[in-house]
Amino acid sequence: MKAIVALLLTLVGLGVAAGADLSKIDRQVTKEPAYKGKPRYALLVFGPEAAARVWLVADGDTVYFDRNANGDLTDSSERIELKPFDPKKPEEGLAPPPAGFGEVAIPSGAKYKVQGIQNLGRTMAFFFEEQKAELKKAKGPEAEKQLKDLEEQVKAMENYYMVAVELPGKIQQYAAMTLGDSVKDAPVFHFDGPLQLWTTPNPQLTRGDKDAEISALIVTPGYSKVKSPFGQEPQVLINCCTEGSVPKDVHPVVEVEFPNREPGGKPIVAKYELNQRC
Repeated sequence: MKAIVALLLTLVGLGVAAGADLSKIDRQVTKEPAYKGKPRYALLVFGPEAAARVWLVADGDTVYFDRNANGDLTDSSERIELKPFDPKKPEEGLAPPPAGFGEVAIPSGAKYKVQGIQNLGRTMAFFFEEQKAELKKAKGPEAEKQLKDLEEQVKAMENYYMVAVELPGKIQQYAAMTLGDSVKDAPVFHFDGPLQLWTTPNPQLTRGDKDAEISALIVTPGYSKVKSPFGQEPQVLINCCTEGSVPKDVHPVVEVEFPNREPGGKPIVAKYELNQRC
């Protein structure tokens, strides 16, 4: 059985609108520090019109975050030293900015609170340590292959970061990002921008008793000239698990068109509300 799936929901009350052309965003950096290694870049823009531009630059264990959006990364208050992930102190695993660091203000007066900046490669490396130790003990060709695969996954995520931001109204958004090798190749991530529904492309519905699952995310598309090693497009997601981020009575509706078992019969159309979160 082949079914056609369409999302029908318009996100009433969540600010859906046309956004700024992120491909034409000004990428000027007025001043940079003396880096210890090879810097990697991402450009975060804030507000419906992308009025504020904030550079995030990673240099090894140091992250520079241009919170006052002036393009100068040498301000002393804009430097964060990443800490190793400690499961006993998960709040430090998000490398929270020091006191007074976390607000980004834009010309309209809106303020955004940066809740954390995390290197996902560090987190993965920590959680894989036990599994790696077991594989080293096991030995043999299969164990060696699995160990190599794990190490490659961790290596691939060394340049993979997550940024969590609280918008006005306590709405939480986050973005997982692969940083670019230069200013001109930096991906652009749009916080508090126009919203869209995103679902897994071509979800598969099969005949039988087994349930099929369709999920939807609320995202703001970004822009990148360079494809991510993981294949995903830059986007900012709303954290739907946080109370208040999405109204309780707003749910996506999926329309599924099933083929009729009778040759030449009209397709059977059914609608389903996606009302479960997290």
